[in-house]
Amino acid sequence: MTPARPRRLPTLALLWAFSAAASGAEIPRLKKLSLEELLDVPITAASSVQERPSAAPWSARVVTEETIAARGYATLLDLLEELPELEVQRKASERRLNLVSVRGLLGNERLVILYDGVRVTPATGDTYALSSQFSLRGAKRVEIALGPMSALYGADAFSGVINVVTKKGGELDGARLSGGHGQHGTSDASLSAGSTFPAGGELSVTAHRRASDEAHLPGIYPGDYAGAPPVPAPRYEAGTGSLFLNARLNIQRFELGVLRFTESHPSGTGVKPEFTLYGDAQRFRTEHGALYAKHALSSDDDRWTFEAMSSLTTYEIDPKTRFNNRFSLFRDAYKYAYDRTVELHGKVTYRLAEEAPLVAGLVYSDHSSLAYTNDLDHPFDPGQSGPSQGYLFPGSNVVDLNGKALGIPLDFHHLHYENVGVFAQLGLRRGPWNVALGTRFDHNTRYGDSVNPRVGVAVEPAERLTLKANYGEAFLAPAPFRTHGEFGSFSPVTNGLGQVTGLESSFINTANPGLRPEKLRAWDAGACFRFSDGLWASLDGWYTEISNLIQDNVVSGPGTFKGWPVASMATTVNRGFARTYGWTARLDALALAGAWSIKPNASLSYTNGSVDGEVLPYSARHAAQAGVEARLGRLSLYPRVLYRGRTYSATRDPQGGLQSSAPYAVVNAHARMADLVARPFRLSAYLGASNLLDTRYRNAANTVASVGFPASPQDPVRFVGGVEVEF
Repeated sequence: MTPARPRRLPTLALLWAFSAAASGAEIPRLKKLSLEELLDVPITAASSVQERPSAAPWSARVVTEETIAARGYATLLDLLEELPELEVQRKASERRLNLVSVRGLLGNERLVILYDGVRVTPATGDTYALSSQFSLRGAKRVEIALGPMSALYGADAFSGVINVVTKKGGELDGARLSGGHGQHGTSDASLSAGSTFPAGGELSVTAHRRASDEAHLPGIYPGDYAGAPPVPAPRYEAGTGSLFLNARLNIQRFELGVLRFTESHPSGTGVKPEFTLYGDAQRFRTEHGALYAKHALSSDDDRWTFEAMSSLTTYEIDPKTRFNNRFSLFRDAYKYAYDRTVELHGKVTYRLAEEAPLVAGLVYSDHSSLAYTNDLDHPFDPGQSGPSQGYLFPGSNVVDLNGKALGIPLDFHHLHYENVGVFAQLGLRRGPWNVALGTRFDHNTRYGDSVNPRVGVAVEPAERLTLKANYGEAFLAPAPFRTHGEFGSFSPVTNGLGQVTGLESSFINTANPGLRPEKLRAWDAGACFRFSDGLWASLDGWYTEISNLIQDNVVSGPGTFKGWPVASMATTVNRGFARTYGWTARLDALALAGAWSIKPNASLSYTNGSVDGEVLPYSARHAAQAGVEARLGRLSLYPRVLYRGRTYSATRDPQGGLQSSAPYAVVNAHARMADLVARPFRLSAYLGASNLLDTRYRNAANTVASVGFPASPQDPVRFVGGVEVEF
């Protein structure tokens, strides 16, 4: 029986009230801007020097503070889901929760995320959950550079780089408090505050907490959740939560900052209920962040600038993280991992001529890691060494008929390695031409050397036309959890009398310290035509090749491990080749309709390719998005629709075919009324709706085929409303 759809009359009434309150009000500054001022704000993420995205010889774009507010992007995930050439599979993975693909390239770890130029995704390349922990509260703009970026950023800048630029204390100049509540126990609270003080000092702090009980999916998709585990199951709980903290102090040319991100989600995400427990205790929790210091010097004529940065970044899986599923025999199985990276970064920008910037730099990194552990029967104590805590391989804690304890101590792989990177890039702007070429050399004591060049050209052959073409290379470092991931279990072997004579295993995955980085080569071309200040059209195309693919759990057949027979041995290997190619057509406009300021946008993307001869997974061949930013005085509205075609996963059904999710379209909307109260403080209100039409749809799942959903059920309609107060 289909659940009853919620009534929307209160929502419509509220929107009508918003509109009535806005009528006759002064038209905001947005109405007077051109698309160039809205879409072409200079950024640094793509070239390490300030450039307008339209003129940069790379594929780049920017999302401004005004757009973030009008569209209701509270987190980076909200924004990424609506960017052309990116696709997000929500509720798809036990570890990563939501998966992102960029131009057909799957993997959160292939996308580097920065805050104010500081890397906040794990520096060792480990997979991470992409959820609501990457807040946009206090953000001034988001810079997006798609394609290989290892020539500037080194390892893992494989599919792109995202840089969130936040406001300094003087730009905040006060405090903004935001609080929201919505369906499915959703809550959202944030505080951004900033101030200046003598000697050119500025201090800013932003904190953002988001939590949700999440929808009760068994009641919405009863067929998908009809199964039951073979043990008593707790009440269904699938809540998520995140916490974000960003604090920084600027004193003239010095900057000190701290960033923290925590995230929590169900450890059974994407798995059928008959194979896992969905309870409050079955959680996957991570915490990561950075502590950094920056200093900049420049000549009196600004011909040269020197920037230095030191940082300490950490990534930790909470010791209380636990699974309880078929593979752990429905016993609690705890996990742990830890990464720490110290980095020193120096960069010089020297202008050989007014339009010829040379950028060169040196990076040194020191990494320490404890690789992702096997199943642990009790939480790991970070204050003690692994071997001292008495962990044994699951199932091996037995005594044989002679009274000999057969327990096999678990291996804990501690890694320490260093990386030195040297990079240089030369730009040349002359007349309608903008040319840049650069390269970076990295030497890593764990996996060797890598050289990654790139070259880009942008030209304006006519007043309103820009053409681009570029080539680049990148590498994905083999993360510790892949080179040293060791997991599996044993069971006792008995004789005819039921006495234990030894051990055996059905499956063991062993470490592969010799794993090599993946290598990417990409070609990109595009054209942008500005029909007028209020109408832009663009077309981008790309072709990408990936060699040395890192593939997990590749079975090599029977063998022995720790002296005992194993029916199926597996490891992670470099094997195979992949290619992706496609194009995106995009249209942006800005128009006036009476008292309304209207900014429509639309895009259509085609993505194709293959991985080892198989269809490209986790990326729809056809995708489209369209929305309209509409403003009337203090009221802004942004309805939009997202369409995704059929999307395949990498897992197969019992008949051997690849599993997939069916095409779907989802409608989201956001409304905001600014300055409901203007004195003595400013009060604004907002109302957001995701899946406004309450569509039943699924995303491609990324779990073990025998236990995961063929396609993971997605959320029903969710309304979240709240207020913002500025002091």
